[in-house]
Amino acid sequence: MKEFIKHNPATLDNVETMANAMIESMRFVDNTLDYPEAEKARPNDGVEPEWFYDAYYGAIPTSELTAIIQYTQQRMLFENIGETFLGIAFVEMKHFDRLGDFIGQLGGRVNTPKYSSSAVTVEYESAAEAIRVNIQAEKDTIAAYQQLIERIRKNNPEKLTQSATVAIQLLNKIVSDERVHVRILSELAQSVAAEEGKEAESASRSSRCFWSVLYRSKSGPKGFARE
Repeated sequence: MKEFIKHNPATLDNVETMANAMIESMRFVDNTLDYPEAEKARPNDGVEPEWFYDAYYGAIPTSELTAIIQYTQQRMLFENIGETFLGIAFVEMKHFDRLGDFIGQLGGRVNTPKYSSSAVTVEYESAAEAIRVNIQAEKDTIAAYQQLIERIRKNNPEKLTQSATVAIQLLNKIVSDERVHVRILSELAQSVAAEEGKEAESASRSSRCFWSVLYRSKSGPKGFARE
C-alpha cells in the first residue's frame, strides 16, 4: 500500500482508488480475476435489476449487506481472530459497491429499503461457532449466485447480451472471492479447534493436578493416621 501511494501521489484524495488498491492486495480476494466494467451494461438488455436486489441488500443471510454487518460485528466480538473477519468484511463491502454500480446501470433501485437485522446472527457460544456460521453463509451465497448465473443464461439462450456478459463476469468474480473466504475460514476453523483443544487439555491437567494434591493432603504421610 505504501508503494502504491508513493508511485501514485495524485490519488491520495481518491478514497475509492486507494480502497480498491488495498482490497485487491489482500489475501481475501482472488486477484486472478478482475471486475468487469459496469458501464457496459444498460437497461432492457436481457438482465433485470430486480434479480440482484436480494444479493445486494436483502435481509437474508446470503446478501452482501448482511455479510458486511455480520463480519464487522464479529470483528469486535472475537478480537483474537478479528483481523480475518475485518479483512473479509472489506471484500464484502467491495462486492456491495460493485453490485450497486451494476444495478444502477440497469436502471434499478440502489437506495436500501428498511433492513431487518433478524438476518444477522448476533450470539455465539464460541469463536468456532461464529466461523461455522460464516462458512455456511459463504457456501449458501455461492449457491445463490450460481443460481442467478443460471437464470441469466436461461434468459439469454441463444447469445448473451452485453449486459448479460457483464453480469456473469461480475458474479463469477464475486463467487471466486467467496470461495477464497471459505478456504480461509476453513483453515481458521482448524487453527481455532487446535487452540481450543490445547486449552481443554491444559485445563484437564490442572484439574487432575488439583485433585491429586487434594487426595495426598487428605491421606497424610505414610505411617501416620489422620484424625
